[in-house]
Amino acid sequence: MDENILPKLLDQLSKIHIVKPWKKGGQKTVYKARHTDFGDIVLKLVYPSNAEEKERVLREVDIAASLESRLFSKLYDFGEFVYKDQCVLYIVEELLPGKNLREIINSYYPKPIPINETHLIMNALMEALTITEQRNLVHRDIKPENIIVCTDRVVLIDFGIARNLDLTSITNSFAIFGPLTPGYSPPEQIHNEKRKISIRTDMFSLAVVFYELLTGNNPYIIGTKSAGECIQNTLTIQPRALASYGHHSSFDNFIFQCLQKSCHRRPINMIQAMELYNLIEWEA
Repeated sequence: MDENILPKLLDQLSKIHIVKPWKKGGQKTVYKARHTDFGDIVLKLVYPSNAEEKERVLREVDIAASLESRLFSKLYDFGEFVYKDQCVLYIVEELLPGKNLREIINSYYPKPIPINETHLIMNALMEALTITEQRNLVHRDIKPENIIVCTDRVVLIDFGIARNLDLTSITNSFAIFGPLTPGYSPPEQIHNEKRKISIRTDMFSLAVVFYELLTGNNPYIIGTKSAGECIQNTLTIQPRALASYGHHSSFDNFIFQCLQKSCHRRPINMIQAMELYNLIEWEA
């Protein structure tokens, strides 16, 4: 990455003023910034090292542009900039004024977050997945870090490894593992079984998040010391029933349908999942 590329890029993006560097990892650098038209924004710079990485970013941008809902972050601008043979893809998004769900869970730990907050968060996420299913999209990385809770909305972010089921997969079919987050990804994603990836994949991950909201712990991560142990737990264990935590059995009826190891045993679509979800008795 050329250190001179940012000022050169900002000469072109004259309406953007960098506030401070925010995150850096792999081929991506993220800045908090201000835009003269849009106010507080996030500027992402991605330095793809090959055509596959570039294609994945382009698909993420296409997905973000197609999701026009308050349940997803706004995409303001996107482009490609080349300086001295160095290519950088830039993405301009809204800066969400909230906390990610991991921070909120940690603030209450070891207790779960209040049940009324869980209800509001889950309602929003169920609606978000209904929208992505309608567009034939699979997020594939639903976890607390990718859920932002603002004062007036809940937002599902980071479609970096999402699949558009209408397009050919980018991931190598011979890879042992697909792209995943240990402890949240279901068996078909772990085993890179591309033909089994569907909305049911996201249902599994969302059910894990739901379980964590209700108990304070991820059932596949608690007590483990490595990603490998998390993956092994996901493939083999049955989480403790929520009824044992004092929750109504209707929570188990929904969550454990979505946590089936075989994707074919989970609800067939979000309509069926919503029917189960609506049977939950939130007040004991």
